Amino acid sequence: MLSNYPPGVTGRELEIAGPDWEGVLERKCAAKDVALQVLMPDDIFTLKRVAAAKGAQGSGRARDADVIQQTLKGVFARATTVTLPACPFEGSVDAWAYHGTTHWSCPVCGTETEENADE
Repeated sequence: MLSNYPPGVTGRELEIAGPDWEGVLERKCAAKDVALQVLMPDDIFTLKRVAAAKGAQGSGRARDADVIQQTLKGVFARATTVTLPACPFEGSVDAWAYHGTTHWSCPVCGTETEENADE
């Protein structure tokens, strides 16, 4: 049987065939000592004010995009890092499974989790 794959490659590998399953699961993140960047109330107020002003104008000009970009840079430069003893996430996650192992990433802290079907 002829194949365009290199020797030792069957075409059933994850990178070629894709996962066995994809869907949404309910999970709680188990990550410990999580460092998160948080915005202060003043920064959130600034973001809301800029979004409301630019949305009302609806101009879409390049200068408006520059103002928004500079505002975002300034706000996120002031973000405060907070270390929590455990990640607070609990909810729906996009997941995929391959060969009996389910994979998902926490949308809050970014921790990637693998769960075996046997566990």
